[in-house]
Amino acid sequence: MSKRPLVIAHRGNSSSAPANTIESIRQAIELGVDMIELDVRMSKDGIPVLIHNDTVDETTDGHGAVSDLDLAQLKELDAGSWKDKRYANEKIPTLIEALEFAKGKVYLSLDLKDEAVISPMIRDIHNADMRENVVICGCHEPQAEKIWGIDRNITVLFNADSQLEDLAKLKDKSEFISEYISRACRERFSVLNVNYKFVNDELIYRAHLRGLSVWVW
Repeated sequence: MSKRPLVIAHRGNSSSAPANTIESIRQAIELGVDMIELDVRMSKDGIPVLIHNDTVDETTDGHGAVSDLDLAQLKELDAGSWKDKRYANEKIPTLIEALEFAKGKVYLSLDLKDEAVISPMIRDIHNADMRENVVICGCHEPQAEKIWGIDRNITVLFNADSQLEDLAKLKDKSEFISEYISRACRERFSVLNVNYKFVNDELIYRAHLRGLSVWVW
């Protein structure tokens, strides 16, 4: 992997299958990707589930906020027909279902969509014995501190916050690069997880000099 870019499937094989479903994960594994990025939120009854939006309206036949629906209600929804009728009745997976399905087959990048899910998410990672095969993205320093307060050995990717993004939008990106790398090193991140629009040769060169990997989205 150190000799080539990582191939990371966004929400599974989401170009063909319904995003964040077991079918989408299965297809991505069949394609031979290195890693799969998945979005994690929490149900009303405290169960980590895979879904990108804060409501179920766009990717299921249901309505309402994910946080207002318990797992039993979420499992009643059709999470596949919006993509294609052949995926009718595909369900919203729990995180533990996805971890157990992926175990031994592929690495996972879990995109933190709700800080409230941090503790049960880490619990599921431990229960699935997947700590060495999972990274957590979608984080700034406060989220990373909460994660590392539970388990310091979990790999957390450093996303640019609004302050860094404002610097990145300037024509001269030198201040952005300096600040981004400085903050990453100060907090002991090992990976920058950054919008491709903000990436240039200087960022990659200086990040690598400091032992930081650069992952783009």
